Amino acid sequence: MSSADFEPDTWVSDGFRDGGGGGSGVGTLRLRATCDHEAVHAAAAVMLGWQPARAAIHSVDRGYCDTVRVAHWDSPRGWYEDLIFTIAPSILCGDRSGGDADKAVKLARKIAGHGLGGWAMATDRDVQRVYDRAIRAVHEIESTPKFRILRRAIRASLEEFGLLDEVDLGRLVLFVERRHGTDVYRAELP
Repeated sequence: MSSADFEPDTWVSDGFRDGGGGGSGVGTLRLRATCDHEAVHAAAAVMLGWQPARAAIHSVDRGYCDTVRVAHWDSPRGWYEDLIFTIAPSILCGDRSGGDADKAVKLARKIAGHGLGGWAMATDRDVQRVYDRAIRAVHEIESTPKFRILRRAIRASLEEFGLLDEVDLGRLVLFVERRHGTDVYRAELP
């Protein structure tokens, strides 16, 4: 695993500072939840047919997952896939992120208003329908063995290394695909 700009002492010390020295404290549990949050993002990206570029953990409460932009990024289909990617951790781990929540609201409104004259024309009911569809898509993704195994593998790797680059993520995906097939779930607008 590459670690050019990764400082393990930072997240390890943060993780154990809150009583996690033996691997059972609050800090360790919070760190594991953060790793799981980013693992859900990365695994959802793979299931949508995207290419995760990097996942990193900065502290017990901070991490991120970047993806390579797909060709249809700025279209209703791209917005819908982005919504699924964005809300997946809050739906599957109950782990909320202010940045994800803000982005999800904007995406759902943008999707709901498409074809109606813009986001301002979308009613709350329209927006809720978009959310409901996206939530069903997240659960559909979650039900696949490939997603569950990817999520576990990425979470464990983030817990151990704190950083996964495109090559690392590609190796994990290839390993899972060799064992569980290459079927890819792609979210489609109904």
